Amino acid sequence: MTYAIGLDIGGTKIAAGVVDDSGKTASVSVVPSSSVSEESMYGRVKECIHKVLRSSGIPLNQIEGIGAGTPGMVDREQGIAVFSNNLPWRNFPLAERLKSDFGKRIILENDVCMAAYAEWVHGGADEQETFVFLTVSTGIACSIIHQGDFFRGAGMAGEIGMNIEQEEHVDGAIVRRTLEELASGSAISQTVAEFTKSKAQQELFDSLLAGAKSIETINMIRRLARAVYSIICTIDPHRIVMGGGVINRNRRLLEEICKCVDEYRSLRKEPLSNRISSSMLKEAAGVQGAGLKLLHTLQAD
Repeated sequence: MTYAIGLDIGGTKIAAGVVDDSGKTASVSVVPSSSVSEESMYGRVKECIHKVLRSSGIPLNQIEGIGAGTPGMVDREQGIAVFSNNLPWRNFPLAERLKSDFGKRIILENDVCMAAYAEWVHGGADEQETFVFLTVSTGIACSIIHQGDFFRGAGMAGEIGMNIEQEEHVDGAIVRRTLEELASGSAISQTVAEFTKSKAQQELFDSLLAGAKSIETINMIRRLARAVYSIICTIDPHRIVMGGGVINRNRRLLEEICKCVDEYRSLRKEPLSNRISSSMLKEAAGVQGAGLKLLHTLQAD
């Protein structure tokens, strides 16, 4: 049995897990992120790694390496966390620092890609298929795996949250709003705050579960459904898995998105929703994907 540490680094928390080569996670530890400075954030990452080593009982000398998933722009070749709206790092040499502190092989990847890798492996790792993982959380993004490899394009592949969803003239100026601004978890929270002043985001979904669809939930459902339909029309994937906090906590939401996607179909007779499923790994996907990606990379070398 071989082990790796998988890191899922986010703007609010850092999760670390000891992952074996079968994909099982021996232990997971979580610490809050820090936005104070680059060094304070890195200090929290190290704290999380030491914490999971203690809780797992597996010594560092049995760990093959560390796989890290971080949001935003990543230079995979140089191991640099280039930029993220949610982290204080700017061109931060994360892989170099981790290697210096822990003496292990390090791989760095975008966090959505790491989660996608775990879902793809967990679903059978079919190297003949085109697979998409779409996350709806604080932001919206997707990762594409085509015939066993990530499809990256020139660097922006998967940034579907940046699609222009709304464009209007306001006081002589053009105002554009992206899908992420209108349908992510952050957007939902803002909408709830504007309309209710006091209710929590979850109450918006409670009404959906009770069958009472507000105009806000209808708009959000249709925007996300159009995004899924655009993915299908553009790359025609065999499977689409949807995850992230907004989807994971609201089963009915995915059902409604699937209904809308089937309404949009025009060229195919079979329901397009047959390709769409919810995340099997939920919040564990990022940690498992990071650990597995490290172990599989070592096996391939």
